[in-house]
Amino acid sequence: MKKRIFSVSKLFRTTITPLVLGTLSFAMAQAKAEIVINEVDADQTGTDSAEFVELFDGGAGLSDLSGLSLVFYNGSDDASYVAYDLDGMSTNADGYFVLCANATTTANCDLDVSRNTNLIQNGADAVALVMGNASEYPNDTPISTNNLIDAIVYDTSDNDDSGLLVLLNPDQPQINENESYNKDTESNQRCENGSGGLRNTNTYEQHSPTPGTENVCGDSEEVVTIGICTDPATYIHDIQGNGSTSLLNGNSGVIIEGVVSADYQRSDELKGFYVQEENSDIDADPTTSEGIFVYNDSYDVNVGEVVRLQGTV
Repeated sequence: MKKRIFSVSKLFRTTITPLVLGTLSFAMAQAKAEIVINEVDADQTGTDSAEFVELFDGGAGLSDLSGLSLVFYNGSDDASYVAYDLDGMSTNADGYFVLCANATTTANCDLDVSRNTNLIQNGADAVALVMGNASEYPNDTPISTNNLIDAIVYDTSDNDDSGLLVLLNPDQPQINENESYNKDTESNQRCENGSGGLRNTNTYEQHSPTPGTENVCGDSEEVVTIGICTDPATYIHDIQGNGSTSLLNGNSGVIIEGVVSADYQRSDELKGFYVQEENSDIDADPTTSEGIFVYNDSYDVNVGEVVRLQGTV
């Protein structure tokens, strides 16, 4: 049987009833809306094929981003490793702009920089929004606050990097994408409607990625995105397919529902469990598998339970 791994970010289970588990205003020719770094997804399962950075203009919409660049800093030497110009770009009508590694695996991507995989370092690292051209930040450019508009310093359960933290206002935290132990399936999202102020990170939370749309921010809104048991979901056999690679490989936000058939969540085991499609939803194709491995030990499950999951293929 072909093995696909499904890394879960949210889960519903059911026995009798479902249960939930788990500023800058800068002057150029004219005043522009305040642009903030609103969401960063730096780590995913496997080769990180759906990484992105999202900007937000507070909802003004159609804000010109010309003259701005995104600079990525590596915590290993506190220097830049890549930068991208935003000339000719603008936020969409709702105020969002998404730079991504691969538009085929990232919804609402406005600028595909064609790196496809491993675009963003996992941490401790940083992303900065600056006024200026990307050519001013060649590889290994030291950290600087000159022309700095906004920044996020983040990690995946790594120690704080004091060299990177100079990009933030005093006493602002380095953000852990693995805060809820779901770094592969969650992103860092600025909450309270994009507030918190430029170079402030104290309103960031970790939730299932929302590129180009409103951030999740809060448990009740997350529940709405996954639905309840018996709601429509992606069939496991559609994820598995009959080829060597799933057609949905790298896709985030995929919802499945099925029966837990085996539990290997202990730290000395596989740190996950197997889910099998319910009998009523099995297809007639013998070349497609009806089972899938879910890589997650944050939500305790039991064999025989029907679970509803949202995660990344």
